[in-house]
Amino acid sequence: MPVVENSLETEGTSASSTSEQGSEQDGKAKAADSSSGNESESDNSDTAEGAESSSTKEGKDNSSSSDDSQSKNDLSDNVTDYDSLLKTLSKKLKEVQAEKEEDMQKTEQKAEQDISATKQNVAQDRVTEQARNVARQSDEKMINSAIMDGPHAKVTYRLHDFSPASCKEAYVKMNNTYSLERIGKKMAQKVKPIFEKKIKGAVYHGQHCGSRISIPHYQKDSSKPFDRIKKPEKISLSCTVIIDQSGSMYGYKLESALRAAAIIKNFCNELKIPTMVFGHSSSYPTMDIYRFCEFDGSEDEIYTLAAGNAHCGTRDGAALLYAVNKLKDRREEKKIIFIISDGSPCDYGYSGITAYKDIQGIIKSASAYGISFFAAAIDEDKESIAKIYGEDRFVDISNLDDLPSKMAYVLKRALKIR
Repeated sequence: MPVVENSLETEGTSASSTSEQGSEQDGKAKAADSSSGNESESDNSDTAEGAESSSTKEGKDNSSSSDDSQSKNDLSDNVTDYDSLLKTLSKKLKEVQAEKEEDMQKTEQKAEQDISATKQNVAQDRVTEQARNVARQSDEKMINSAIMDGPHAKVTYRLHDFSPASCKEAYVKMNNTYSLERIGKKMAQKVKPIFEKKIKGAVYHGQHCGSRISIPHYQKDSSKPFDRIKKPEKISLSCTVIIDQSGSMYGYKLESALRAAAIIKNFCNELKIPTMVFGHSSSYPTMDIYRFCEFDGSEDEIYTLAAGNAHCGTRDGAALLYAVNKLKDRREEKKIIFIISDGSPCDYGYSGITAYKDIQGIIKSASAYGISFFAAAIDEDKESIAKIYGEDRFVDISNLDDLPSKMAYVLKRALKIR
C-alpha cells in the first residue's frame, strides 16, 4: 500500500512534473510562438519599413529623376528661347544694318544730287552772270553813245548788277515782314477786271455820241441817247520802275520805295507784264544805274531789290533818258515809267528850274514812243513831285496798302480805260 501510495505519489509527482514540464513546454512553445510571432511581426514590420523605405527611395529617385528631367526640359526651353532670341536679335541687327546701309546710300545719293544741283546752279549763275555782263556792257555802250547834248552830254553812265543768290535771304526776310507778294497779288486781283474789260470790250450807255441810239436812255435823257461800243483789244504793255537812290532818300523813304517796287514787280509778274526795275544815283560826271530786274530776266532777280542803298546825288533826267532808250524799241504798244522819288533833283549843274525843264522836256518827247510817266511820292514829297511831273501824273504811296487802287488808277490812265 505504501508502495502504491508512493507509486501514486511518484506517478502524481511525475504527472505533475510532466504536466509542469508540459506546461513549461507549452509556455516555452507559447513563448517561442510569441517570440516567433514577434520576430515575424518585426520581420513583417522590417519588411514593411523596408518596402516603405524602398518606396520612399524610389519616390525620391523618381522625384529626383523628374526634377532632373524637368530641369533638363527647362534648360532645353531656355536654350530654345535663347536661340530664338539670338535669331530675332540677329535678324533685327541685319535689318538695322540694312536700314543704315540704305540710309547711307540715300544720304550719298542726296549728297551727289545736291552737289550736282549746286554745280548746275553755279554753272547757271555763271552763265546768267556772263549774260548780264554782256547785256550791261551793251547797255553802257548804248546809253553813253545816245546822250550827245543837253545837261547830260558830259555824263558817263556806269551800270551795276547784283547776284540774286546773295540777296535772297535779305529779300525773303523783307517779303515775310511786309507781305510784298500778298499785296502784289491783291493788286493783280483788283486790276484784272480792268484788263478783262479791255480784252473783252465793253458797251458804254448814255453817251453824248456813239455808234447806236439807246431808246431807254433817249427816253430818260435826250442829251445822252447813244451807246458807245468799245471793241475788244489786245493788251500790249510793259513797265519800268525807277527808284531814286540818292542820299536824301536814306532810311524810311528808300525802304518804302524798294518795297513798293517789289510789290509792283510781283503785280506785273502775276499779269505777265514785262517789267524792268532799276535805281539811280549820281556824282558828276558819273551816273550810276543799279539794275535790279531786266525785262527778260529770271524770276529770282527780284531778290536783288534787297540790295538797294542810298548813295550820292540825284540826276533824275539822266535816269529817265536811260529808261526811255531801253523802252522805245520794245514791241509793246503802251509803256509805263513809274518813278519813285523825293522830287529833289540835285547834282553838279543840275537842280531847280534846270532840272524841272529837263524832266518835263523828256516826258513830252517820250510820248511819241507810247510812253506814259507816273511819279510816286512818300509823305512830305508830294508837293515837289506834283510840281515836277504834274498833278495828273502824281500818285501818293505813303500807305503801301493803298498801292493796289493807285496802280489801278495808273493802268486806267495808261491804257485809256474809263
